[in-house]
Amino acid sequence: MRILAILLLVLQQAVPQASLVVPALSPPVRVSPPISPAEAPVLREGIALYDQGKYDEAITRYEQVLKQNPDSTGAMYELAMTYGQKRQFQMAIDLAAKGTEYSCPQLPQFYALIGNILDGQGQVDQAAEYAQRSLGLI
Repeated sequence: MRILAILLLVLQQAVPQASLVVPALSPPVRVSPPISPAEAPVLREGIALYDQGKYDEAITRYEQVLKQNPDSTGAMYELAMTYGQKRQFQMAIDLAAKGTEYSCPQLPQFYALIGNILDGQGQVDQAAEYAQRSLGLI
């Protein structure tokens, strides 16, 4: 059994990872409304669940906020981070890319998240581009 597990691990390393695709990004032109007093505790609860490693429960909270306020970049960012933790990298990138449409405090973080995911998946040249975009906004 141990040999089978080692063989599977070796095969996983040998299989090339699929390249992640970043949607075309345009300059941020949308504005994110502030988080409402009703949304704030739900978002904080999601962050606390994330910190506890309860990612599926955190996702439920972030989705609650986004259902009420689809333009909440705070909830978008936290949800994208959670997708990344769950290794749902394409979903994380897609949501972070959507977040870059907004002129918001999270804008550098959206670019950094895209860059970090790409770097972690070996797409170093593309990752550097997003790191530069992030740093240019700080």
